[in-house]
Amino acid sequence: MSYVRIKAGVSCALAAIFMLLVTGVALAQGMVTPSFGAGQLTLAGEGYRPGERVELMVTAAGATHQFIVTADARGCFRLDTGVAIPPLSSIDIEARDEQGQTQATITSAPGGLPGPPGGEEEPTDSQQDVEPDATGCAP
Repeated sequence: MSYVRIKAGVSCALAAIFMLLVTGVALAQGMVTPSFGAGQLTLAGEGYRPGERVELMVTAAGATHQFIVTADARGCFRLDTGVAIPPLSSIDIEARDEQGQTQATITSAPGGLPGPPGGEEEPTDSQQDVEPDATGCAP
């Protein structure tokens, strides 16, 4: 095997590795997972860049709520929204990161959750800056 062939093979291999790394970084996107303990919505995020601000918009029971969170050093966050979720209601969650990538989640609250007082939640918009919790990603 000649030196030129080896050099060309190494160059191609390095180019392929570089392309995989660049593509992996470009496609990196976080995800948000909802949970519904005691009828209150909690959002757990992972896969974001450390220190990245993520804008969240939650629509549930006819009300829209906005939040801004900052990912911790591991790219995670946990947000106790305080939003009461009626059982079996539809929830739309939209998360937009600093690169402009958006993740949309549409889900339903499980049945058997305690509903909000009076059976309805008043429509309000709220925005708050939330620090990440000390534990990082949710278990």
